[in-house]
Amino acid sequence: GEVTCEQVVLAFSRRSFELGAFRSKESLNCVTEENYDAALELARRVDSERSEADWADVHRLPLLGVPVSVKDQMIQKGFDATMGSAARCFQWGESGSKEDGLHLRMLLDAGAVPFVRSNTQQALMLPESANNIWGTSCNPYDARRTPGGSSGGEGGLVAARCSPLGIGTDIGGSVRIPAHNCGLYGLKPSTERITKKGLSVPRKRDRNGQTVIRGAAGPLAHCVEDLALVMRSWLRPSVWKQDPVLPRLPFDEGVYAGGPAGDRQPLRVACLLTDGWFDPCPTGERAVLMAAAALRGVGHHVVNITLPEELGGWEASRLYIGLMAADGNMNSMVQGLEGERL
Repeated sequence: GEVTCEQVVLAFSRRSFELGAFRSKESLNCVTEENYDAALELARRVDSERSEADWADVHRLPLLGVPVSVKDQMIQKGFDATMGSAARCFQWGESGSKEDGLHLRMLLDAGAVPFVRSNTQQALMLPESANNIWGTSCNPYDARRTPGGSSGGEGGLVAARCSPLGIGTDIGGSVRIPAHNCGLYGLKPSTERITKKGLSVPRKRDRNGQTVIRGAAGPLAHCVEDLALVMRSWLRPSVWKQDPVLPRLPFDEGVYAGGPAGDRQPLRVACLLTDGWFDPCPTGERAVLMAAAALRGVGHHVVNITLPEELGGWEASRLYIGLMAADGNMNSMVQGLEGERL
């Protein structure tokens, strides 16, 4: 049967309210701020104002009527973007940000209905989601375990069906780790493909001098097709006018449907089981092998590879941490906390 946008938004809002937010010992504590009333108002306008032509126009409005949750780093009108840092509470005053950031505007232009904001790790830089403001988020499959991070609130909400589609950010795994921990699909786009306008930064005065390893906003969902809906919403000409440094490359439907050349030819895929430093747990290794088998099953070429010692996990981690902390003792992160204990 048919449902209205209001009914869909109400269903997810109710589940998020009861299970996602911290209201009982059984809750997941993945929610920070709630936008249910405004989301329902927007949903009613979608139901009353949108025409049949609008609903059919999946290219212009790929997310029409879809409730989305957003990480507490996205700038959203009327809300803080705390990133788990106490110094960011009420940084724009009691009424929150005066406008939506570019990421959120693009989602709204695509028809999305933002209805809740999700928890993250203090200052974003660890693979869990715990801080002194909102507390610790739990994994919906086992509340004793973490949903990952730093977009762990998104992972928990989407996995628990409190949200059908989540928007996170990723620099060193912050979308991919929650996707792994919560059994979801996640994507970190190429860093220069997606605008950074509309993202707050957990550094003093929103300034980050580290430019070698860059983050990007990315979606979490239950299927690849839903990830593509978000990418279609972000990769369109209207964003290039507002952020001219982005490459003018729209979402490539041919590549998405048929591989790099758009011709559906078999791909050559590398399969890496260990970085030579931390071997995966048995379930992780099984998942990689199952993925490789599935790719072979549909005709792709899967090649097993190993890393040379000089490029192994230890060296990669040393370089990553060295670059991220090149200012010495995580100085810029500590300064961004403005006195709060790390």
